Amino acid sequence: MMTDNFITSQHDESTSRANSTTSSTTPTPTPTTTLPNELWLNSLSYLEPNDLLHSSGPVNRNFYAMSSSDVLWEKHCRRRWRGKQNVRRFFYKGGDDYRGKGGEGCEGSGSGNRDVNANSNGGNFTSNRNFWNDTNYCHGHNSNDSKNSNNTIIPTSYCTSLLQQFNRPENVPAINMNSLIHQPTSWKESYLMAEMDSKRKLLSREELTYFKWQLIYDGNPSRMGLRQFHRNGTYWSPYIGVCEWLLHGQHLMFAGMALLVERDEETWGWVIGRGERTVYYSVEIVRDAPAGDNVNVGNGSVEIVE
Repeated sequence: MMTDNFITSQHDESTSRANSTTSSTTPTPTPTTTLPNELWLNSLSYLEPNDLLHSSGPVNRNFYAMSSSDVLWEKHCRRRWRGKQNVRRFFYKGGDDYRGKGGEGCEGSGSGNRDVNANSNGGNFTSNRNFWNDTNYCHGHNSNDSKNSNNTIIPTSYCTSLLQQFNRPENVPAINMNSLIHQPTSWKESYLMAEMDSKRKLLSREELTYFKWQLIYDGNPSRMGLRQFHRNGTYWSPYIGVCEWLLHGQHLMFAGMALLVERDEETWGWVIGRGERTVYYSVEIVRDAPAGDNVNVGNGSVEIVE
């Protein structure tokens, strides 16, 4: 009986050693080498941006490259940017599907639609510095670069460099508005740049003069048309005529008023004088949008011009 048990144990040990030798000489297939990239991309498309950024980086370089694919991130950008204002400055112009008109198919992009139901769970990122500085997506593995699905090197460290300079996302000046000019090198970088810019608390002069403004007085939209703050520092009102304006920090001063300027978190636009009798909502006129589209702002509506 003892002999039988000993023989059995020796056989098991020999088998174990043989298996160990075989496994050491034969490469073990990994999921990313046994499944086609198309299947992985389809699976990754079900992840939200936040999960996609944090779950795919530590696996391996090939998996990280697929998680940075323009196919995935263009969809996330277009979904996230529905109803958002002034996001066409973040469009990645090198994509195969870029159409040169600010991105057809980005539903509500730049429309200023404050009522659109953008229920995308679009990775609404916090302003926590550790999140933005996460090396899993602000950097590649072992470098400041990552690769897309075509193994093309794409830098993704721009947002990280801005954080190093300005410390927090809300302190970063307006990107691609006459300052901090940087063309995104991938849809992933487009997404990150837009998210960072959405945390900003200060309206720039360029944005103030870029937008049209819907005046709401005592809760009623003005019937005298949209207002405009001109680049030469003047503002015209049908009631008071021409006056000068001054943007100082978070306050806009004109016509004897000093109104607080706040971010509209729903549209990524701006609200001047929230809670006052006189309130202004930013409106982006999309001149190359299909004729007849409407922009809903507050209680009012303005037709987009061709």
